[in-house]
Amino acid sequence: MALTKIFTGMEQGPEKINDNFNSLDTKINTLIPDTGWVKVPVINGWQGDISVRLQNGVVYHKGYFGNDGPTINISSTVFKYPDSFGDMSSFTNFNGGWAAFTSDGEPNYGFIKGTTKEFFCWKKNTKGMASVSNITFKL
Repeated sequence: MALTKIFTGMEQGPEKINDNFNSLDTKINTLIPDTGWVKVPVINGWQGDISVRLQNGVVYHKGYFGNDGPTINISSTVFKYPDSFGDMSSFTNFNGGWAAFTSDGEPNYGFIKGTTKEFFCWKKNTKGMASVSNITFKL
């Protein structure tokens, strides 16, 4: 990508400056993707409606997951991140992880497995649905 050198008195100076900004904007948008909201299927007996988004190197979540019955796979993957998110191996959150609370006020705990692109839940305290809308992390 070549930018036009700007100098005093040049013809169409403001237009050339605008062209430079447009070129930079295009380049940045190709380097830092925005996947938009992507709905991901929940797996392993979990129920819910979850969408994820990668924007400017930050992963956002919205939606909920949980179960309505007494039986659930404890310590299992809730969903996998889409391939369009690229390499996530630099992110693995084992220290602290995340906590999402059900409508009963009971917590679910888990962590993100970056190397396998999994949103993992390792403890489920009660039946009901838990929000993931407050879970955000930078790759």
